[in-house]
Amino acid sequence: MTLDFIVPLVASGVTAAASAVAAVCGWSARTYRWLLPLLLLAAAGAACLCLAWPGSLLASDALVLAAAAAGGIWLGRFLRSLPALVAFAYAGAVVDAASLAFGPTRWLIESKVRNGISPLRYLAVCAHADRSLLAVIGFGDVLLVAAVSAAMAGLGYRLPTALLMAVLGMLTATITGLARGRPMPAIPFLAVALTVAIMVHARSSAGSAKGMTG
Repeated sequence: MTLDFIVPLVASGVTAAASAVAAVCGWSARTYRWLLPLLLLAAAGAACLCLAWPGSLLASDALVLAAAAAGGIWLGRFLRSLPALVAFAYAGAVVDAASLAFGPTRWLIESKVRNGISPLRYLAVCAHADRSLLAVIGFGDVLLVAAVSAAMAGLGYRLPTALLMAVLGMLTATITGLARGRPMPAIPFLAVALTVAIMVHARSSAGSAKGMTG
């Protein structure tokens, strides 16, 4: 495996997992009260660093991650039923696919670098690999992972189920994109991974219940 393959794979998996953990932990009222302001404060601080040092990859990545996670955690609290959660994920998948095919995402990917900085770096978590800049996971992807993970916590799903959704979806999207040599919309993969995670949880719960009554 080359560095061009390993770096985005690790970065996307770690980012998705971190977003899911933060969202699940942030569901409880006690944690939500301090975690959301902390993420917003981190996003504001990162934005100031981006203005002071426009070329800082660490600052732009922190801005994207903190802002998207905060928005997702807040949004996930409004998804109070499983049908609403699934509908939200698949609606996001359609929008993401359309945006990459002929919408804003496609324009951003094809936009020219200005003053040595691509506008895409402020809308995605990026990483360096072999002296090139790779967009690993987009703002919308992090937001959806956080929103779905927070909603899953509110619906009684545990952290491993949310992690399965986040990591499986992002790694599948990343591997597919690397294999095909072009960007892939991640949210459709996350929506399918959500369905898989729900089915695995349901089968596991059914097996546990059968074992207790058997």
